[in-house]
Amino acid sequence: MGVFSFNQIEPTNKTAYIGYWLSEDMQGQGIISAVIEAAISTYAREGTVRRFVIKCIVTNQASNRVAQRNGFTLEGCLKQAEFLNDEFHDQNIYGRIVD
Repeated sequence: MGVFSFNQIEPTNKTAYIGYWLSEDMQGQGIISAVIEAAISTYAREGTVRRFVIKCIVTNQASNRVAQRNGFTLEGCLKQAEFLNDEFHDQNIYGRIVD
């Protein structure tokens, strides 16, 4: 079905790096968006995290749309930052700050 995780949490900076994967047959139903919003709401309310980050391969349109639909702002592009399927890929980095 799928996975959601905080790949890394930086306590000093109160920053969490979000990771997710969802099988193709489950995509397009708002599942990941609902999970992202629930996690952001919980961690922001607790004061544990205030900055959330999503990094995704530039050509992964579905993942880029998830970030955009959930209020994340494109902050830049990391060149050749992810090695996948025997090649390096550029990553978009998105951020969302919740005060």
